[in-house]
Amino acid sequence: MVRNILAVISGWLSWGVLCNVILVPILMGAFPGQFENMIPQTTAMVLASLVLTFICSVAAGYIVGLIAASDHLKWIKASAVLNFVFAVVVQISYWDAMPAWYHIIFLASIMPLMILGGKERIKRL
Repeated sequence: MVRNILAVISGWLSWGVLCNVILVPILMGAFPGQFENMIPQTTAMVLASLVLTFICSVAAGYIVGLIAASDHLKWIKASAVLNFVFAVVVQISYWDAMPAWYHIIFLASIMPLMILGGKERIKRL
């Protein structure tokens, strides 16, 4: 049970680290001047950021599936819900900084993509 709970937490942490500590800073470094306080300033960078969040979601789901000890899909879904709830809070706080379509696509994709990533891991068990 402890390992499963750690899997859920790892999914949440890995999403945040992968996106906010690794991928977005790389994107910001590759395209200087197109971000302000980690917020993309052009439509192209908003789209690029959205693609990065898709990658983060799939990877986080895979990581949950990798760590969970049993009932993998159950724990992947639990982590997806945790990430979604956290994402709603974050997106609300940034609502005016980004276009509404970004927030809608981001929130609509996070759970299905995490589950997709987790199912890819389950296939390899």
